[in-house]
Amino acid sequence: MSFGIGWKHMKICKNKAWVYLIWMVSCCIHAEVPKVSPHFVPSTSAEAHWVFSGVVEGEGGEQYGYFFQMGRKKNTFHSRAALFDVQTKAVLIQDDSEAEIADPSTYLWHVGNAFLRFNPITDSWFFGFKQANKAGFNFKVDMQKTSEALPEPQNLRSGISVFVSQTNSLNGHIHSSDGQKEHFVTAGQAWFRQTSVTTPQSNTHAVKGVLCRFDDGSGFYSVNLPEEDALRGAITGRFDAKGLAEPMSQFIHVEVRTDGKWGVHVPSPEQNVLVSAFMQQDAVIAGIAEVGEQAGFCFLSEDTLGHQDESTTV
Repeated sequence: MSFGIGWKHMKICKNKAWVYLIWMVSCCIHAEVPKVSPHFVPSTSAEAHWVFSGVVEGEGGEQYGYFFQMGRKKNTFHSRAALFDVQTKAVLIQDDSEAEIADPSTYLWHVGNAFLRFNPITDSWFFGFKQANKAGFNFKVDMQKTSEALPEPQNLRSGISVFVSQTNSLNGHIHSSDGQKEHFVTAGQAWFRQTSVTTPQSNTHAVKGVLCRFDDGSGFYSVNLPEEDALRGAITGRFDAKGLAEPMSQFIHVEVRTDGKWGVHVPSPEQNVLVSAFMQQDAVIAGIAEVGEQAGFCFLSEDTLGHQDESTTV
């Protein structure tokens, strides 16, 4: 039986097949594989809250708890920050500022004594405050190592987004309350939380958050939106002293005790944290945390977002 194809013609077809196969393999080898960008992109929402919190250490081994909070609603910005001495359990310096910013899109914000800047080239935040007597702090924090993937923002409900991350290293300076002494401080990591309104909301929503960091570098966070129609009512995360993620229950219970301290109960792994509230202003509670012999710092807050008629992005 003859197929009507000569040997010479078969060789040509075979050669063409090999060329096609080599071209296909070459395309597979050289084709670009989509990659998840490690770079952080701040929210452009016209209503958002940013929080940094953690424990830093001085060159002499002394430890300080801190938080820095910036809230935005359209062109109005409000900042609140404080520094705590973990050893003496005292508030060292604190600041509360507010300002109108005509062009917020630059992420070069000066709000009274406070400032918050983001550098997209280095994925770094610069934040702090400086009062008239030069007291304050200025910190630089890198969002993440370039080899690591950033966590994805999550929707607590339709139009309410939250991003929580354990950052890379932090360094900076603390200026004492008299403005005369300067201390260089560092930390292996910091907590960063961004909560934003991505679509207009018909009602306000109270987003409750917990950020705790302990003296061995371990810590956990919790974000809670107690609403029946929430897409995700609670988000939690926990990292050990080496910075490795650990499983953690989503059901965190926070309450004020009869002795005035705040209790943070984590069912799994079982942990009861006592927080001495050295600062309690509006919807912010911050203070030294204790878990047995371990000390640290916790920042508890409730951010109210939503009920904005105009566009939420710039």
